[in-house]
Amino acid sequence: MKQNKHRSSDAIYLCVVVFLFILINVRWIWLFRRGQPYDIDEAGYLGYSLMDFQGLMSDGVMGWLKAVEMPSVQAPVTTALSSLSYMVLGPRALAGFATTIFAGVVTIIASYFLGTSMNGRRLGLLASVLVATSPIVINYARSYSFALPATAVATVALLALVRSDGFANAQWALIFGLCLGLMPLTRTMTIGFMPALVLAAVLQAVDKTENRRRRIIVLLLSLVLAIITAATWLVPNGSLVLQYLLDFGYGYRSAEYGAEQSLFDIGPWLLTIQYLAAYVYLPDLVLLIAGLILLIIAIGRLICTKGWWPTGRLVMRAKLFPAILFVALGVVALTSSRNRGSAFIAPLVPTMIVIAVWSLLRFGQSRNWERVVTSFTILIAIISCVPLLDLTLTVARPWTVRVPVLGPTIVTDGRGAIQKYEAGGGYSSDNPVMPVDSSTGQEWMQASEMTARRLNEVASGNVVTAFGLRGYLYNTNTVNLAQLLSGGSQFFLTAIATEVTRESSDGYAQWLTRGDAAAACFLLTAPENIGAMHPVVNQEHMEAAARTAGFSPVDQWSLPDGRVVTMWRRQSKCPS
Repeated sequence: MKQNKHRSSDAIYLCVVVFLFILINVRWIWLFRRGQPYDIDEAGYLGYSLMDFQGLMSDGVMGWLKAVEMPSVQAPVTTALSSLSYMVLGPRALAGFATTIFAGVVTIIASYFLGTSMNGRRLGLLASVLVATSPIVINYARSYSFALPATAVATVALLALVRSDGFANAQWALIFGLCLGLMPLTRTMTIGFMPALVLAAVLQAVDKTENRRRRIIVLLLSLVLAIITAATWLVPNGSLVLQYLLDFGYGYRSAEYGAEQSLFDIGPWLLTIQYLAAYVYLPDLVLLIAGLILLIIAIGRLICTKGWWPTGRLVMRAKLFPAILFVALGVVALTSSRNRGSAFIAPLVPTMIVIAVWSLLRFGQSRNWERVVTSFTILIAIISCVPLLDLTLTVARPWTVRVPVLGPTIVTDGRGAIQKYEAGGGYSSDNPVMPVDSSTGQEWMQASEMTARRLNEVASGNVVTAFGLRGYLYNTNTVNLAQLLSGGSQFFLTAIATEVTRESSDGYAQWLTRGDAAAACFLLTAPENIGAMHPVVNQEHMEAAARTAGFSPVDQWSLPDGRVVTMWRRQSKCPS
Protein backbone atom coordinates (compact mmCIF):
# COMPACT_ATOMS: atom_id res chain seq x y z
CA MET A 1 0.00 0.00 0.00
CA LYS A 2 2.79 2.40 0.97
CA GLN A 3 4.66 1.60 -2.24
CA ASN A 4 1.57 2.33 -4.35
CA LYS A 5 1.12 5.62 -2.49
CA HIS A 6 4.71 6.59 -3.31
CA ARG A 7 4.22 5.69 -6.97
CA SER A 8 1.10 7.79 -7.13
CA SER A 9 2.73 10.79 -5.45
CA ASP A 10 5.82 10.48 -7.66
CA ALA A 11 3.64 10.33 -10.78
CA ILE A 12 1.89 13.53 -9.69
CA TYR A 13 5.25 15.15 -8.96
CA LEU A 14 6.62 14.22 -12.39
CA CYS A 15 3.48 15.51 -14.12
CA VAL A 16 3.81 18.84 -12.31
CA VAL A 17 7.52 19.18 -13.17
CA VAL A 18 6.90 18.27 -16.81
CA PHE A 19 3.89 20.59 -17.08
CA LEU A 20 5.87 23.52 -15.65
CA PHE A 21 8.82 22.74 -17.92
CA ILE A 22 6.56 22.79 -20.99
CA LEU A 23 4.61 25.87 -19.89
CA ILE A 24 7.68 27.97 -19.04
CA ASN A 25 9.51 27.10 -22.26
CA VAL A 26 6.53 27.44 -24.60
CA ARG A 27 5.79 30.86 -23.07
CA TRP A 28 9.44 31.93 -23.44
CA ILE A 29 9.63 30.79 -27.05
CA TRP A 30 6.39 32.58 -27.88
CA LEU A 31 7.57 35.83 -26.29
CA PHE A 32 11.23 35.85 -27.27
CA ARG A 33 11.59 33.70 -30.40
CA ARG A 34 8.44 34.53 -32.37
CA GLY A 35 9.37 36.62 -35.40
CA GLN A 36 13.02 36.59 -34.38
CA PRO A 37 15.93 35.43 -36.56
CA TYR A 38 17.52 32.00 -36.18
CA ASP A 39 21.17 31.22 -35.82
CA ILE A 40 22.97 29.66 -38.76
CA ASP A 41 22.66 26.10 -37.46
CA GLU A 42 19.00 26.47 -36.47
CA ALA A 43 18.15 27.82 -39.91
CA GLY A 44 19.92 24.90 -41.57
CA TYR A 45 18.26 22.25 -39.39
CA LEU A 46 14.81 23.81 -39.76
CA GLY A 47 15.37 23.82 -43.50
CA TYR A 48 16.02 20.07 -43.42
CA SER A 49 12.84 19.51 -41.41
CA LEU A 50 10.80 21.47 -43.95
CA MET A 51 12.28 19.44 -46.82
CA ASP A 52 11.28 16.26 -44.97
CA PHE A 53 7.78 17.70 -44.60
CA GLN A 54 7.63 18.59 -48.30
CA GLY A 55 8.62 15.02 -49.17
CA LEU A 56 5.86 13.70 -46.94
CA MET A 57 3.22 16.00 -48.40
CA SER A 58 4.19 15.41 -52.03
CA ASP A 59 4.92 11.66 -52.10
CA GLY A 60 3.64 10.27 -48.80
CA VAL A 61 5.68 7.93 -46.63
CA MET A 62 8.10 6.98 -49.41
CA GLY A 63 8.74 10.63 -50.20
CA TRP A 64 9.33 11.31 -46.52
CA LEU A 65 11.78 8.40 -46.21
CA LYS A 66 13.63 9.56 -49.32
CA ALA A 67 13.96 13.08 -47.89
CA VAL A 68 15.10 11.79 -44.48
CA GLU A 69 17.65 9.44 -46.06
CA MET A 70 19.08 11.96 -48.54
CA PRO A 71 22.89 12.32 -48.46
CA SER A 72 23.89 14.56 -45.57
CA VAL A 73 26.28 14.87 -42.64
CA GLN A 74 23.45 16.06 -40.38
CA ALA A 75 21.74 13.44 -38.21
CA PRO A 76 18.10 12.92 -39.32
CA VAL A 77 16.05 12.12 -36.20
CA THR A 78 15.34 15.65 -34.91
CA THR A 79 14.37 17.06 -38.29
CA ALA A 80 12.30 13.98 -39.15
CA LEU A 81 10.33 14.27 -35.90
CA SER A 82 9.76 17.98 -36.54
CA SER A 83 8.44 17.25 -40.03
CA LEU A 84 5.79 15.03 -38.43
CA SER A 85 4.88 17.73 -35.91
CA TYR A 86 4.18 20.11 -38.81
CA MET A 87 1.24 17.91 -39.76
CA VAL A 88 -0.44 19.03 -36.53
CA LEU A 89 1.07 22.48 -35.93
CA GLY A 90 1.62 23.57 -39.52
CA PRO A 91 4.94 24.04 -41.41
CA ARG A 92 6.12 26.96 -39.30
CA ALA A 93 9.64 27.36 -37.99
CA LEU A 94 8.39 27.99 -34.47
CA ALA A 95 6.57 24.63 -34.51
CA GLY A 96 9.94 22.89 -34.77
CA PHE A 97 10.58 23.68 -31.11
CA ALA A 98 7.95 21.11 -30.15
CA THR A 99 10.65 18.52 -30.84
CA THR A 100 13.26 20.07 -28.55
CA ILE A 101 10.74 20.61 -25.74
CA PHE A 102 9.59 17.00 -26.10
CA ALA A 103 13.24 15.90 -25.88
CA GLY A 104 13.56 17.87 -22.64
CA VAL A 105 10.50 16.11 -21.22
CA VAL A 106 11.92 12.69 -22.11
CA THR A 107 15.26 13.65 -20.51
CA ILE A 108 13.55 14.72 -17.26
CA ILE A 109 11.48 11.54 -17.00
CA ALA A 110 14.43 9.30 -17.91
CA SER A 111 16.57 11.06 -15.28
CA TYR A 112 13.93 10.36 -12.63
CA PHE A 113 13.82 6.63 -13.43
CA LEU A 114 17.61 6.47 -13.75
CA GLY A 115 17.91 7.91 -10.24
CA THR A 116 15.29 5.61 -8.75
CA SER A 117 16.97 2.61 -10.38
CA MET A 118 20.27 3.48 -8.71
CA ASN A 119 19.30 4.55 -5.22
CA GLY A 120 15.57 4.92 -4.71
CA ARG A 121 12.93 7.57 -5.21
CA ARG A 122 14.65 10.46 -3.39
CA LEU A 123 17.56 10.33 -5.82
CA GLY A 124 15.12 10.17 -8.72
CA LEU A 125 13.08 13.11 -7.46
CA LEU A 126 16.08 15.35 -6.77
CA ALA A 127 17.86 14.42 -10.01
CA SER A 128 14.81 15.11 -12.15
CA VAL A 129 14.21 18.56 -10.66
CA LEU A 130 17.87 19.47 -11.15
CA VAL A 131 17.76 18.27 -14.76
CA ALA A 132 14.53 20.19 -15.40
CA THR A 133 16.09 23.41 -14.07
CA SER A 134 19.59 22.97 -15.49
CA PRO A 135 20.51 25.90 -17.77
CA ILE A 136 21.80 23.61 -20.51
CA VAL A 137 18.52 21.68 -20.64
CA ILE A 138 16.32 24.79 -20.56
CA ASN A 139 18.39 26.74 -23.07
CA TYR A 140 18.51 23.90 -25.58
CA ALA A 141 14.78 23.28 -25.26
CA ARG A 142 14.57 26.86 -26.62
CA SER A 143 17.13 26.36 -29.37
CA TYR A 144 16.46 24.27 -32.47
CA SER A 145 19.48 22.07 -32.04
CA PHE A 146 20.32 18.38 -31.92
CA ALA A 147 21.75 18.73 -28.40
CA LEU A 148 18.63 17.91 -26.38
CA PRO A 149 17.27 15.08 -28.59
CA ALA A 150 20.73 13.47 -28.37
CA THR A 151 20.63 13.95 -24.59
CA ALA A 152 17.22 12.31 -24.34
CA VAL A 153 18.24 9.26 -26.38
CA ALA A 154 21.55 8.84 -24.51
CA THR A 155 19.84 9.09 -21.10
CA VAL A 156 17.19 6.53 -22.08
CA ALA A 157 19.95 4.24 -23.39
CA LEU A 158 21.75 4.40 -20.05
CA LEU A 159 18.48 3.89 -18.14
CA ALA A 160 17.69 0.81 -20.26
CA LEU A 161 21.20 -0.56 -19.65
CA VAL A 162 20.78 -0.20 -15.88
CA ARG A 163 17.22 -1.62 -15.94
CA SER A 164 18.34 -4.60 -18.04
CA ASP A 165 20.04 -5.96 -14.88
CA GLY A 166 23.11 -7.19 -16.69
CA PHE A 167 20.96 -8.18 -19.71
CA ALA A 168 18.75 -10.53 -17.67
CA ASN A 169 15.75 -8.42 -18.77
CA ALA A 170 15.44 -8.80 -22.54
CA GLN A 171 12.88 -6.01 -23.00
CA TRP A 172 15.08 -3.34 -21.44
CA ALA A 173 18.10 -4.81 -23.25
CA LEU A 174 16.41 -4.34 -26.62
CA ILE A 175 15.41 -0.77 -25.69
CA PHE A 176 19.08 -0.20 -24.90
CA GLY A 177 20.07 -1.55 -28.33
CA LEU A 178 17.50 0.63 -30.10
CA CYS A 179 18.58 3.80 -28.29
CA LEU A 180 22.26 2.98 -28.75
CA GLY A 181 21.65 2.77 -32.50
CA LEU A 182 19.63 5.98 -32.47
CA MET A 183 22.38 8.01 -30.78
CA PRO A 184 24.39 8.81 -33.94
CA LEU A 185 21.10 9.41 -35.76
CA THR A 186 20.20 12.16 -33.29
CA ARG A 187 23.66 13.75 -33.35
CA THR A 188 26.63 12.28 -35.18
CA MET A 189 29.19 13.35 -32.58
CA THR A 190 27.59 10.96 -30.04
CA ILE A 191 29.50 8.22 -31.84
CA GLY A 192 32.29 9.25 -29.46
CA PHE A 193 30.10 8.35 -26.47
CA MET A 194 28.97 4.94 -27.73
CA PRO A 195 32.11 2.91 -26.82
CA ALA A 196 31.57 3.69 -23.12
CA LEU A 197 28.02 2.30 -23.21
CA VAL A 198 29.10 -0.78 -25.20
CA LEU A 199 31.98 -1.46 -22.80
CA ALA A 200 29.70 -1.06 -19.76
CA ALA A 201 27.17 -3.41 -21.38
CA VAL A 202 29.79 -6.09 -22.06
CA LEU A 203 31.23 -5.90 -18.54
CA GLN A 204 27.78 -6.06 -16.95
CA ALA A 205 26.73 -9.04 -19.07
CA VAL A 206 29.82 -11.22 -18.54
CA ASP A 207 30.44 -10.34 -14.89
CA LYS A 208 27.67 -12.46 -13.37
CA THR A 209 27.90 -16.24 -13.59
CA GLU A 210 24.14 -16.81 -13.28
CA ASN A 211 22.58 -17.39 -16.73
CA ARG A 212 25.70 -15.95 -18.34
CA ARG A 213 25.08 -17.70 -21.67
CA ARG A 214 21.57 -16.19 -21.92
CA ARG A 215 22.83 -12.76 -20.90
CA ILE A 216 25.49 -12.77 -23.58
CA ILE A 217 22.95 -13.84 -26.23
CA VAL A 218 20.62 -11.00 -25.19
CA LEU A 219 23.58 -8.58 -25.25
CA LEU A 220 24.50 -9.69 -28.78
CA LEU A 221 20.89 -9.30 -29.94
CA SER A 222 20.74 -5.79 -28.50
CA LEU A 223 24.01 -4.85 -30.22
CA VAL A 224 22.74 -6.29 -33.53
CA LEU A 225 19.61 -4.14 -33.12
CA ALA A 226 21.84 -1.12 -32.48
CA ILE A 227 23.86 -1.83 -35.63
CA ILE A 228 20.74 -2.29 -37.76
CA THR A 229 19.19 0.92 -36.40
CA ALA A 230 22.32 2.99 -36.99
CA ALA A 231 22.88 1.41 -40.41
CA THR A 232 19.54 2.66 -41.76
CA TRP A 233 21.17 6.07 -42.16
CA LEU A 234 24.90 5.57 -41.61
CA VAL A 235 25.33 3.03 -44.40
CA PRO A 236 24.40 5.49 -47.19
CA ASN A 237 25.98 8.45 -45.36
CA GLY A 238 28.83 6.85 -43.43
CA SER A 239 31.72 8.10 -45.57
CA LEU A 240 30.38 11.68 -45.47
CA VAL A 241 29.83 11.52 -41.72
CA LEU A 242 33.25 10.00 -41.02
CA GLN A 243 35.04 12.64 -43.09
CA TYR A 244 32.99 15.40 -41.46
CA LEU A 245 33.71 14.19 -37.91
CA LEU A 246 37.41 13.67 -38.56
CA ASP A 247 37.85 17.05 -40.28
CA PHE A 248 36.03 19.06 -37.62
CA GLY A 249 37.06 16.92 -34.65
CA TYR A 250 40.72 16.26 -35.37
CA GLY A 251 41.51 17.44 -38.91
CA TYR A 252 42.22 20.75 -40.62
CA ARG A 253 38.82 22.26 -39.76
CA SER A 254 39.49 21.72 -36.04
CA ALA A 255 42.40 24.20 -36.20
CA GLU A 256 39.99 27.14 -35.88
CA TYR A 257 39.10 25.93 -32.35
CA GLY A 258 42.58 26.27 -30.92
CA ALA A 259 46.01 24.70 -30.83
CA GLU A 260 46.38 20.95 -30.46
CA GLN A 261 47.20 19.75 -26.92
CA SER A 262 48.02 16.41 -25.34
CA LEU A 263 45.59 14.64 -23.01
CA PHE A 264 48.51 14.37 -20.61
CA ASP A 265 48.65 18.17 -20.23
CA ILE A 266 46.48 20.04 -17.73
CA GLY A 267 45.37 22.57 -20.34
CA PRO A 268 42.76 20.47 -22.22
CA TRP A 269 41.18 19.28 -18.97
CA LEU A 270 40.91 22.81 -17.63
CA LEU A 271 39.33 23.89 -20.92
CA THR A 272 36.77 21.08 -20.59
CA ILE A 273 35.80 22.25 -17.09
CA GLN A 274 35.50 25.84 -18.33
CA TYR A 275 33.45 24.59 -21.27
CA LEU A 276 31.12 22.68 -18.91
CA ALA A 277 30.79 25.76 -16.68
CA ALA A 278 29.78 27.87 -19.70
CA TYR A 279 26.74 25.64 -20.22
CA VAL A 280 25.63 24.58 -16.73
CA TYR A 281 26.76 27.74 -14.86
CA LEU A 282 28.41 27.94 -11.47
CA PRO A 283 25.64 26.61 -9.13
CA ASP A 284 25.30 23.37 -11.10
CA LEU A 285 29.07 23.15 -11.50
CA VAL A 286 29.53 23.37 -7.72
CA LEU A 287 27.06 20.49 -7.30
CA LEU A 288 28.82 18.37 -9.92
CA ILE A 289 32.28 18.99 -8.48
CA ALA A 290 31.07 18.34 -4.92
CA GLY A 291 29.53 15.06 -6.06
CA LEU A 292 32.73 14.05 -7.88
CA ILE A 293 34.86 14.77 -4.81
CA LEU A 294 32.54 12.76 -2.54
CA LEU A 295 32.51 9.88 -5.04
CA ILE A 296 36.31 9.81 -5.09
CA ILE A 297 36.32 9.87 -1.26
CA ALA A 298 33.82 6.97 -1.14
CA ILE A 299 35.91 4.88 -3.53
CA GLY A 300 39.07 5.82 -1.62
CA ARG A 301 37.52 4.55 1.62
CA LEU A 302 36.68 1.24 -0.02
CA ILE A 303 40.23 0.89 -1.34
CA CYS A 304 41.63 1.54 2.14
CA THR A 305 39.40 -1.10 3.75
CA LYS A 306 39.09 -3.74 1.02
CA GLY A 307 42.02 -3.17 -1.36
CA TRP A 308 42.24 -2.27 -5.03
CA TRP A 309 40.98 -5.47 -6.68
CA PRO A 310 37.91 -6.08 -4.45
CA THR A 311 37.00 -2.40 -4.73
CA GLY A 312 37.25 -2.58 -8.51
CA ARG A 313 34.95 -5.61 -8.53
CA LEU A 314 32.44 -3.89 -6.26
CA VAL A 315 32.39 -0.74 -8.37
CA MET A 316 32.01 -2.67 -11.61
CA ARG A 317 29.03 -4.59 -10.21
CA ALA A 318 27.33 -1.45 -8.88
CA LYS A 319 24.31 -0.03 -10.70
CA LEU A 320 26.16 3.29 -10.78
CA PHE A 321 29.06 1.81 -12.74
CA PRO A 322 27.63 2.27 -16.29
CA ALA A 323 26.91 5.91 -15.45
CA ILE A 324 30.44 6.49 -14.16
CA LEU A 325 31.99 4.85 -17.21
CA PHE A 326 29.69 6.76 -19.58
CA VAL A 327 30.66 10.12 -18.08
CA ALA A 328 34.36 9.33 -17.65
CA LEU A 329 34.99 8.07 -21.19
CA GLY A 330 32.63 10.68 -22.63
CA VAL A 331 34.65 13.47 -21.05
CA VAL A 332 37.86 11.89 -22.35
CA ALA A 333 36.38 11.80 -25.88
CA LEU A 334 35.42 15.49 -25.68
CA THR A 335 38.76 16.53 -24.24
CA SER A 336 40.67 14.68 -26.96
CA SER A 337 39.38 17.11 -29.60
CA ARG A 338 40.04 20.83 -29.95
CA ASN A 339 36.45 21.18 -31.16
CA ARG A 340 34.13 20.77 -28.17
CA GLY A 341 31.23 22.07 -30.25
CA SER A 342 27.88 23.57 -29.36
CA ALA A 343 26.62 21.75 -26.25
CA PHE A 344 28.44 18.55 -27.23
CA ILE A 345 28.60 17.82 -23.50
CA ALA A 346 24.80 17.92 -23.09
CA PRO A 347 24.21 14.11 -23.29
CA LEU A 348 26.51 13.66 -20.28
CA VAL A 349 24.96 16.31 -18.02
CA PRO A 350 21.85 14.44 -16.74
CA THR A 351 24.05 11.46 -15.84
CA MET A 352 26.55 13.78 -14.15
CA ILE A 353 23.69 15.18 -12.06
CA VAL A 354 22.48 11.70 -11.07
CA ILE A 355 26.01 10.69 -10.01
CA ALA A 356 26.51 13.93 -8.06
CA VAL A 357 23.23 13.62 -6.13
CA TRP A 358 23.90 9.92 -5.49
CA SER A 359 27.28 10.83 -3.97
CA LEU A 360 25.75 13.56 -1.81
CA LEU A 361 22.99 11.32 -0.50
CA ARG A 362 25.33 8.39 0.20
CA PHE A 363 27.84 10.54 2.06
CA GLY A 364 25.71 11.09 5.18
CA GLN A 365 23.04 8.39 5.10
CA SER A 366 20.82 9.93 7.79
CA ARG A 367 17.46 11.68 7.75
CA ASN A 368 19.00 15.01 8.68
CA TRP A 369 21.64 14.71 5.98
CA GLU A 370 18.98 13.85 3.39
CA ARG A 371 17.13 17.04 4.37
CA VAL A 372 20.35 19.04 3.95
CA VAL A 373 20.97 17.55 0.49
CA THR A 374 17.35 18.15 -0.50
CA SER A 375 17.52 21.79 0.60
CA PHE A 376 20.84 22.26 -1.19
CA THR A 377 19.57 20.84 -4.49
CA ILE A 378 16.33 22.85 -4.35
CA LEU A 379 18.32 26.02 -3.71
CA ILE A 380 20.52 25.30 -6.73
CA ALA A 381 17.44 24.60 -8.84
CA ILE A 382 15.87 27.94 -7.88
CA ILE A 383 19.06 29.94 -8.46
CA SER A 384 19.55 28.25 -11.83
CA CYS A 385 16.07 28.55 -13.31
CA VAL A 386 14.61 31.84 -11.99
CA PRO A 387 16.78 34.05 -14.28
CA LEU A 388 15.67 31.87 -17.20
CA LEU A 389 11.96 32.52 -16.69
CA ASP A 390 11.70 35.89 -18.44
CA LEU A 391 14.16 38.21 -20.20
CA THR A 392 12.48 41.26 -18.69
CA LEU A 393 13.51 40.27 -15.16
CA THR A 394 16.44 42.13 -13.59
CA VAL A 395 18.01 38.81 -12.60
CA ALA A 396 18.03 37.77 -16.28
CA ARG A 397 21.11 39.94 -16.84
CA PRO A 398 24.38 38.00 -16.92
CA TRP A 399 26.14 37.64 -13.56
CA THR A 400 29.75 36.52 -13.78
CA VAL A 401 32.35 36.05 -11.07
CA ARG A 402 36.05 35.27 -11.28
CA VAL A 403 36.75 31.78 -9.93
CA PRO A 404 40.32 30.69 -9.08
CA VAL A 405 41.81 28.56 -11.86
CA LEU A 406 38.62 28.73 -13.99
CA GLY A 407 38.63 32.51 -14.46
CA PRO A 408 35.41 34.42 -15.29
CA THR A 409 32.50 32.02 -14.73
CA ILE A 410 28.76 32.54 -15.23
CA VAL A 411 26.68 32.37 -12.06
CA THR A 412 23.33 33.13 -13.71
CA ASP A 413 22.32 34.30 -17.16
CA GLY A 414 18.74 34.56 -18.40
CA ARG A 415 19.72 34.82 -22.05
CA GLY A 416 18.99 31.94 -24.37
CA ALA A 417 21.42 30.48 -26.89
CA ILE A 418 20.10 32.82 -29.60
CA GLN A 419 20.74 35.99 -27.57
CA LYS A 420 24.30 34.84 -26.84
CA TYR A 421 24.76 34.04 -30.51
CA GLU A 422 23.61 37.53 -31.49
CA ALA A 423 25.86 39.13 -28.88
CA GLY A 424 28.76 37.04 -30.22
CA GLY A 425 28.07 38.54 -33.65
CA GLY A 426 28.60 42.04 -32.29
CA TYR A 427 24.94 43.05 -32.13
CA SER A 428 23.86 45.12 -29.15
CA SER A 429 20.91 47.15 -27.86
CA ASP A 430 19.92 49.14 -24.80
CA ASN A 431 18.77 45.88 -23.22
CA PRO A 432 21.86 43.66 -22.68
CA VAL A 433 19.78 40.46 -22.70
CA MET A 434 18.11 41.31 -26.04
CA PRO A 435 20.88 42.19 -28.54
CA VAL A 436 18.38 42.17 -31.41
CA ASP A 437 14.96 43.60 -30.55
CA SER A 438 11.70 42.38 -32.06
CA SER A 439 11.43 44.96 -34.85
CA THR A 440 15.07 44.50 -35.91
CA GLY A 441 14.61 40.74 -35.78
CA GLN A 442 11.70 41.06 -38.20
CA GLU A 443 13.91 43.11 -40.52
CA TRP A 444 16.54 40.37 -40.59
CA MET A 445 13.90 37.79 -41.42
CA GLN A 446 12.60 40.04 -44.20
CA ALA A 447 16.13 40.49 -45.61
CA SER A 448 16.41 36.74 -46.17
CA GLU A 449 12.86 36.61 -47.58
CA MET A 450 13.66 39.43 -50.01
CA THR A 451 16.84 37.68 -51.13
CA ALA A 452 14.91 34.46 -51.73
CA ARG A 453 12.37 36.34 -53.86
CA ARG A 454 15.17 38.03 -55.82
CA LEU A 455 16.86 34.69 -56.56
CA ASN A 456 13.56 33.26 -57.75
CA GLU A 457 13.03 36.27 -60.01
CA VAL A 458 16.42 36.24 -61.72
CA ALA A 459 16.74 32.51 -62.38
CA SER A 460 13.82 30.72 -60.70
CA GLY A 461 16.31 29.56 -58.11
CA ASN A 462 17.62 26.85 -60.44
CA VAL A 463 21.24 28.03 -60.56
CA VAL A 464 24.11 27.93 -58.07
CA THR A 465 24.49 31.06 -55.95
CA ALA A 466 27.68 31.59 -53.97
CA PHE A 467 27.78 33.57 -50.73
CA GLY A 468 31.06 35.44 -50.48
CA LEU A 469 30.06 36.52 -46.97
CA ARG A 470 29.67 34.79 -43.61
CA GLY A 471 26.97 36.54 -41.61
CA TYR A 472 25.51 35.58 -38.25
CA LEU A 473 21.95 36.52 -39.19
CA TYR A 474 22.18 36.53 -42.99
CA ASN A 475 23.67 33.52 -44.74
CA THR A 476 22.91 30.58 -47.01
CA ASN A 477 20.86 28.83 -44.33
CA THR A 478 18.62 31.81 -43.47
CA VAL A 479 17.89 32.45 -47.17
CA ASN A 480 17.11 28.78 -47.81
CA LEU A 481 14.87 28.69 -44.73
CA ALA A 482 12.93 31.71 -46.04
CA GLN A 483 12.54 29.94 -49.39
CA LEU A 484 11.28 26.72 -47.81
CA LEU A 485 8.88 28.51 -45.45
CA SER A 486 7.30 30.13 -48.51
CA GLY A 487 6.67 26.67 -49.97
CA GLY A 488 9.48 26.82 -52.51
CA SER A 489 12.16 24.26 -53.30
CA GLN A 490 15.65 24.38 -51.81
CA PHE A 491 18.10 26.73 -53.50
CA PHE A 492 21.54 25.63 -54.68
CA LEU A 493 23.64 27.80 -52.36
CA THR A 494 27.26 27.47 -51.37
CA ALA A 495 29.14 29.48 -48.74
CA ILE A 496 32.80 30.37 -48.61
CA ALA A 497 34.95 28.57 -46.07
CA THR A 498 37.64 31.10 -45.20
CA GLU A 499 39.48 28.47 -43.14
CA VAL A 500 40.28 26.90 -46.51
CA THR A 501 40.66 29.90 -48.82
CA ARG A 502 42.43 32.14 -46.31
CA GLU A 503 42.30 35.93 -46.71
CA SER A 504 43.65 36.38 -50.22
CA SER A 505 42.40 37.24 -53.69
CA ASP A 506 44.02 34.09 -55.05
CA GLY A 507 42.30 31.90 -52.47
CA TYR A 508 38.93 33.46 -53.16
CA ALA A 509 39.47 33.20 -56.93
CA GLN A 510 40.32 29.53 -56.58
CA TRP A 511 37.07 28.99 -54.65
CA LEU A 512 35.14 30.75 -57.45
CA THR A 513 36.84 28.96 -60.34
CA ARG A 514 37.92 25.51 -59.09
CA GLY A 515 36.29 25.17 -55.68
CA ASP A 516 32.72 24.70 -54.43
CA ALA A 517 31.61 27.90 -56.20
CA ALA A 518 33.01 26.94 -59.61
CA ALA A 519 29.51 26.44 -61.05
CA ALA A 520 28.03 29.60 -59.48
CA CYS A 521 25.99 31.88 -61.71
CA PHE A 522 25.46 34.48 -58.96
CA LEU A 523 27.66 35.71 -56.14
CA LEU A 524 26.66 37.79 -53.11
CA THR A 525 29.21 39.96 -51.29
CA ALA A 526 29.04 42.49 -48.46
CA PRO A 527 31.40 44.37 -46.13
CA GLU A 528 32.31 42.12 -43.24
CA ASN A 529 32.42 44.13 -40.02
CA ILE A 530 29.57 43.75 -37.54
CA GLY A 531 27.74 40.44 -37.77
CA ALA A 532 30.56 38.67 -39.60
CA MET A 533 31.82 35.24 -38.67
CA HIS A 534 35.51 34.81 -38.08
CA PRO A 535 37.74 34.51 -39.92
CA VAL A 536 36.10 37.34 -41.85
CA VAL A 537 35.98 37.70 -45.64
CA ASN A 538 38.01 40.61 -47.01
CA GLN A 539 35.55 42.41 -49.32
CA GLU A 540 38.26 44.13 -51.37
CA HIS A 541 39.95 40.80 -52.09
CA MET A 542 36.60 39.12 -52.75
CA GLU A 543 35.53 41.77 -55.28
CA ALA A 544 38.88 41.51 -57.04
CA ALA A 545 38.52 37.72 -57.16
CA ALA A 546 34.95 38.06 -58.48
CA ARG A 547 36.11 40.19 -61.42
CA THR A 548 38.96 37.79 -62.12
CA ALA A 549 36.46 34.90 -62.16
CA GLY A 550 34.21 36.70 -64.67
CA PHE A 551 31.54 38.17 -62.40
CA SER A 552 29.95 41.60 -62.90
CA PRO A 553 27.78 43.49 -60.34
CA VAL A 554 24.07 43.59 -61.27
CA ASP A 555 22.14 44.60 -58.14
CA GLN A 556 22.44 45.90 -54.56
CA TRP A 557 20.30 46.01 -51.40
CA SER A 558 20.77 46.96 -47.76
CA LEU A 559 20.79 44.81 -44.61
CA PRO A 560 19.30 45.94 -41.25
CA ASP A 561 22.78 46.74 -39.88
CA GLY A 562 23.49 49.15 -42.75
CA ARG A 563 25.71 46.90 -44.84
CA VAL A 564 25.08 46.78 -48.58
CA VAL A 565 24.86 43.43 -50.34
CA THR A 566 26.09 43.31 -53.93
CA MET A 567 24.77 40.68 -56.33
CA TRP A 568 27.21 39.61 -59.06
CA ARG A 569 26.45 37.61 -62.20
CA ARG A 570 28.77 35.35 -64.21
CA GLN A 571 27.21 34.98 -67.64
CA SER A 572 29.32 31.96 -68.60
CA LYS A 573 27.73 29.88 -65.82
CA CYS A 574 24.16 31.17 -66.20
CA PRO A 575 21.45 29.65 -68.41
CA SER A 576 21.29 31.30 -71.82
